[in-house]
Amino acid sequence: MSRLTDIPVDELNRRFRSRKALGNRPAPSPAEQQGAVPTSYPARPLTAQDRAERQILGILLLQPHRWHEVQRAVRLEDFAHEGHHRLAEIYWNHQRDEGEPVFNEFLGTLGEPALAEIACLPSMRWKPSTTADQVLAEALVWLEHRHRVQEEQKLLAGLRRSSENASEDNEIELLKGLYESRLRPDLHRA
Repeated sequence: MSRLTDIPVDELNRRFRSRKALGNRPAPSPAEQQGAVPTSYPARPLTAQDRAERQILGILLLQPHRWHEVQRAVRLEDFAHEGHHRLAEIYWNHQRDEGEPVFNEFLGTLGEPALAEIACLPSMRWKPSTTADQVLAEALVWLEHRHRVQEEQKLLAGLRRSSENASEDNEIELLKGLYESRLRPDLHRA
């Protein structure tokens, strides 16, 4: 175990020995052990956005060779959760600067226990009956849906502003954009 985790044997023995002494009390998280404020993740029910972000990060951490495929469809701005965004930013930079990361080594470079905790969340894994391709496809469909909704909201906001200014040409262009957006099939609803 020491070789896999790069934790000295004495430290592992100390951790497991202290767990027995605590009885039924759950073991402290890595953040609590270092005196940091524990992550309050998840403090709320997971949204579809949270699940999509976790699935994408989980696939990248477990199968870094998928980076090129994911990079074409996902941007850093797509990660709304603060922890996911920071983890994605570190991962993007690592891929760009050093290439495919090795999971254990990558965890060591995170520096923040909270980020390492997010990277090791059990929910970043998926059901054995689903493949990584299916999980990734679902997450990318969700992000595409979210992009489309954001685009439509921007067009509607622009349309509302332009109707106040009474610029007919601008209104027509915004209506065309909204119409074209609605013509594209929404795979998320199917």
